[in-house]
Amino acid sequence: MKIILLLMCAPILSFGGDQLVFEGDSFTDPTYHSGPPDYVTHYPALMIAALSPTPATTNFAHLGNTLTDLNSRAASVDALYSVSYAHNTLSVLIGQNDLNSESAATFVPLLKTYCLARKTTGWRILLWTLVQEGGGGAAIRTAANALMRADPSFYDALVPIDTDPNMGCYNCNTNPTYFYDGIHPSAAGQVIYSNYGMAAYRVLLGQPARTISGNVTISGAVQ
Repeated sequence: MKIILLLMCAPILSFGGDQLVFEGDSFTDPTYHSGPPDYVTHYPALMIAALSPTPATTNFAHLGNTLTDLNSRAASVDALYSVSYAHNTLSVLIGQNDLNSESAATFVPLLKTYCLARKTTGWRILLWTLVQEGGGGAAIRTAANALMRADPSFYDALVPIDTDPNMGCYNCNTNPTYFYDGIHPSAAGQVIYSNYGMAAYRVLLGQPARTISGNVTISGAVQ
């Protein structure tokens, strides 16, 4: 079932016996550091640091990736799934590059196919919406987010980063406090991403609904 989330800094949480794997593009790639000196800690690392005991984790994301790249290494992702973990969660944040050349109507069904295949393996899917950025691409990303929300059959939790007033609005990416280069989140932006991700992840693990900075509330049933 889908989960609608809310943003808020999370304390250290104790789940244990879990696996949290990340897939995506440069937004998630832990090796992508072409920004200013303080742009060193990506949201996946912030999420992992907030969990105790630390879950098993792997980050497959890479700069410039599209859904085609995720499909090319799907077997490697699925090979990590193990019934020895209490929860196997795959975080998927992809589409910024795809939607530069594809319509939302083309991209989202392909994303659905990818996610459903991972769910067949046993993964719980933590799916992220996309920030608008600005210009003509904003309408395409907004349409993609609407299609994701309209069909919760292919994810277990939806992370609505697009609803954040500092990250998701039209031309939010022009604010250097949260986007260091007009595309990628700054250190402050990464913290916001982490807070949204943690809120949705809590729900997947059966934790209470959480509100993020009084803005967005993440709640919902776990499939």
